[in-house]
Amino acid sequence: MEKLLIRLVIAGLAALAVACAQDPAPLQPTAAPADALADANSAAETAAEIAEVVAPLPACNGSPLLCDRPLDQVAFAAAHNAMSAADAGWALPNHPHGMIQQLEDGIRAFLIDLHTYDVEDGVMPMGETALCHGYCVLGAEKWSDAATKINTWLTVHPREVLVFIIEDAVAVAKIQEGLGAGGLLPRVYAHPPGQGWPTLNQLIAQEKRVVVMTQSSPKPNAPAWQHGYHDVLFDNPYAAEKVGDFSCEVLRGSSTHALALLNHFLTKGLESHQTLSAVANTQAELGAHAEKCRKQWGRQINFVAVDWYTTGAVLNVVRQLNGLPN
Repeated sequence: MEKLLIRLVIAGLAALAVACAQDPAPLQPTAAPADALADANSAAETAAEIAEVVAPLPACNGSPLLCDRPLDQVAFAAAHNAMSAADAGWALPNHPHGMIQQLEDGIRAFLIDLHTYDVEDGVMPMGETALCHGYCVLGAEKWSDAATKINTWLTVHPREVLVFIIEDAVAVAKIQEGLGAGGLLPRVYAHPPGQGWPTLNQLIAQEKRVVVMTQSSPKPNAPAWQHGYHDVLFDNPYAAEKVGDFSCEVLRGSSTHALALLNHFLTKGLESHQTLSAVANTQAELGAHAEKCRKQWGRQINFVAVDWYTTGAVLNVVRQLNGLPN
């Protein structure tokens, strides 16, 4: 608040200085051309200096208040089964839109599944690494194609940090191959074990704006960017069928880990995710679940994973977790 008041005072003084320099009293003698030019230059310089002072601070993931926070102190809106989208023709879709539109709408973490494509349908060659939810016949996208699109989006949005949490049914070499083919690999961050997480500003400055976690723990000689889901993160149960089933018990990983994932979505047979999310994603339900787990865990919730992200209050709840105004 003090900084804002100072900026406003300086801006007011600058405006007055510019007005005085550009609007002399009509009854005063006209300044010599050289003096007038000097006054104009001085006013322009003053205005430029003030503009620099009062210019908006650069944002990180949408807010300057997040820039100096370590990754484990930031909450991210996350899409569960992010690749499963109605507008891409997936059966039983988890979301109305695919990952690029999710990015445009504010999602910054993706829970995705990678499999070996095993359907002879001409969509892509057999054996390709693909985004599939268990069965590629229900919907699929080539992993390297998705990585290319996301890399392009990151180029246009240079101050955004993303997280992938991957259920990996393929070798890590296949994941890396897709990251490389899509141009994402140079942006992927490798976290040194035992060290604190960097701030969003540091990740942006290093151009390491993608963090990748896999359900499989890294094997010896694994690439440094592979972070085992169970080694750095913990979560709560994900098999809720009704809102009364939402829990804060620890399911995977250890509560001593720095990162926490809140699973908040309903799965009930073949019932539509859109219908289920209309119940689950309300401010009352999601907000109460997040606050309960935050207090029980005694730490920031880093990833709030939902289905049908356009329904309900996930973005508002994430802003609240980050202490940002809605």
